[in-house]
Amino acid sequence: MSEKIIDLKNRASANSKIGEQHAQRLAAIVESSDDAIVSKDLNGSVVTWNKAAERIFGYAAEEVAGKSITILIPPDRENEEAMILDRIRRGERIEHYDTVRRRKDGTLIDVSLTVSPIRDEKGRIVGASKIARDVTERKRQEAFIALLSREVDHRAKNLLAVVQAMVSLTEGDSPAEVKAAIMGRIQALAHAHNLLALSHWEGASLETIIKHELAPYLTEDNTRAMITGTNQTMGTRGAQSIAIVMHELATNAVKYGAFSVPSGRVCIEWSVAPDRGLHLRWTETDGPAISSPPRSGFGTRAINMMIKNQLGGTVAFDWRNSGLVCDIVIPMEQLSKSD
Repeated sequence: MSEKIIDLKNRASANSKIGEQHAQRLAAIVESSDDAIVSKDLNGSVVTWNKAAERIFGYAAEEVAGKSITILIPPDRENEEAMILDRIRRGERIEHYDTVRRRKDGTLIDVSLTVSPIRDEKGRIVGASKIARDVTERKRQEAFIALLSREVDHRAKNLLAVVQAMVSLTEGDSPAEVKAAIMGRIQALAHAHNLLALSHWEGASLETIIKHELAPYLTEDNTRAMITGTNQTMGTRGAQSIAIVMHELATNAVKYGAFSVPSGRVCIEWSVAPDRGLHLRWTETDGPAISSPPRSGFGTRAINMMIKNQLGGTVAFDWRNSGLVCDIVIPMEQLSKSD
């Protein structure tokens, strides 16, 4: 009989040691967790508080022991704790509840909460364990993705509106001519977008936009096309508009103006003044004799649409015997504006 008692005592002692080892291991896991792990009683008072909770919320364990967990809850969310405790008393588990909590220094932090009932040896609910995961970075990424989605949607709509306007205004004597005209304008728009994308949509150089559209006529000695002006960055709206305007002026010069004859010359110059904005002048010389057209063609209407409607600027066409002179003025506030 005594041997059985001793055996039972040994087993009980072994089980106790195993239990202690498990408890120590569990405590080590809790302390080493990257998530805040907290326990509280049914009144919401803090019972335990791990190292991650100290790091995330800024309070040391001795500062919060026995205090209400509501010290972490912003004033506009105070009703959340009562709701959580009511559900815990009913034996419910709350999983991945995204909310906001307040650190010791008053700053707010996005957290995802999982709250579970704690039961005693008789199965009665005596408190709650709470795991709080810092999801600030995740929320920041979600907000950034949402912003990008809105930006893409907005820019796509604006771009499609410009393309629609170009197509609706395009005229030609044949389907092939209409197709060629539309393709050229879309290519000019696409190049402006490439420049903007390379700068992460911070802007595109006015000089680069102009040089691209006049690339076929630029020579080392600047005999056919001369470009001079101060360094100026154009925002999304300005870059798109100027690209189309330069394309239309160059196309018109090829068909009817300075670029239609070997001797023709084009000079593009611009300056920027705080009180006036951007003043850009397109001047054609040594081309065929021209006169003011009897009606506005697509090029003229497109330029007016881009400068007046898109940028709130002004356009003046002077059809001289020596060639076209086009003066464009864009308000200062429109130069770096992005849609």
